[in-house]
Amino acid sequence: MLDSRVHAQLDSQFMSAPAEIRRAIYEHLVTSSSIHLFLSPQGRLQVTTCLEPSTSPPLGGFFDPDEGHRPKDAGENDPTWARRLRSLWGPHWKCEEASYARDLDHISNLLSVCKKMFLDVGTMVLEGATINVTDLATLELLSRKPAEEASGPNHLWNLATYAYPLIQRLNVTLRLPLAVYEALASAQDDQPGRAAQEVGEDATAVACATWARAWPAVGQLPQLHHLHVWLDHDGSSSWSHVRERQAVGTGLMTVLRARLQGRSRAENPLPTVEVLFNLPKLHPALARPETHYVPGSPPPPFSIERRFRQSAHGEEGADGILRVKYEDDFPITRITVYLAKFWDDPDNWSPHDVTEDDIREMEDFETLLWERGDDVYAYLKDVTTDMQPNYDPAPCRRI
Repeated sequence: MLDSRVHAQLDSQFMSAPAEIRRAIYEHLVTSSSIHLFLSPQGRLQVTTCLEPSTSPPLGGFFDPDEGHRPKDAGENDPTWARRLRSLWGPHWKCEEASYARDLDHISNLLSVCKKMFLDVGTMVLEGATINVTDLATLELLSRKPAEEASGPNHLWNLATYAYPLIQRLNVTLRLPLAVYEALASAQDDQPGRAAQEVGEDATAVACATWARAWPAVGQLPQLHHLHVWLDHDGSSSWSHVRERQAVGTGLMTVLRARLQGRSRAENPLPTVEVLFNLPKLHPALARPETHYVPGSPPPPFSIERRFRQSAHGEEGADGILRVKYEDDFPITRITVYLAKFWDDPDNWSPHDVTEDDIREMEDFETLLWERGDDVYAYLKDVTTDMQPNYDPAPCRRI
């Protein structure tokens, strides 16, 4: 049914064609079921196609967290590589680069043609699509329930307002400063805004306050049934310096509580939401049951998958130049698995020769070394020197 506020466009052969024909044409132009919504520097909500629909690298993709960013033939301190490594869009750095384009893609162009096409394309793109968000401000905007008094004749043409009742699958990728996680961890579970009050009116305070507002609002999205959250901090130190249980759990508990309350309302029940967190692997020398989600500790009310954290990081020097800095997080001995496979058959080896069992065995052994108090850095140097005398392992940061 055509909205009463939309011109019928009877003079247009395309817009007066049956909806099925128009949709088939739109689908030819918009081929992805995963999109990014983000704020422009001017504060306007933008949309572009997601180029990296999967944030979980395949087995054998050990080098992907670092090398995937690296331009062909780039040197160790290539500024483009360094910039990609520090992208706040995390694994979606390609999508960020695409967002710089003046002409974003077909989606944004189609949404701007007329109100009738806005409804056509907006409904097709948003219903059932995976919505990707890479900053807290956009997350809060999208999860903000439209005010009843804002239901005037033009309210529908606000993309955030239109998206609110249609969001079903939401992927949130956040690469926040370590100070933000530290401030969040200092807050009590029942006082999520306390951290923002304690750190003062600065960027950290703003991020904490937005975090505290956004997650309860996400929990009220009427059609949300899948929430995937990818988290990291923007420094080179180990992720395990983040107290996960305090920093992460506080925000997500508000979401889960909101869904439970929504299901209890018979007149307007909310669908159950599946929550999945993608977090870096924990360092055995730093992780504790009281601060981290470690095996054997009380499980969180959501699923967790762990990933390798990048070991190459982009840093800006005092001279303003971006450079690449290496600091490994756990497991620092992962290179030994690939070197062993290489020396078994140097002429025919492939990173994909590494199996899941190889990775698990290496991680279990390194965990044992840390728990025994062995010098893992010395072990790594000895092993890599034995395998390849001229090989110098990437510098490792001693925790």
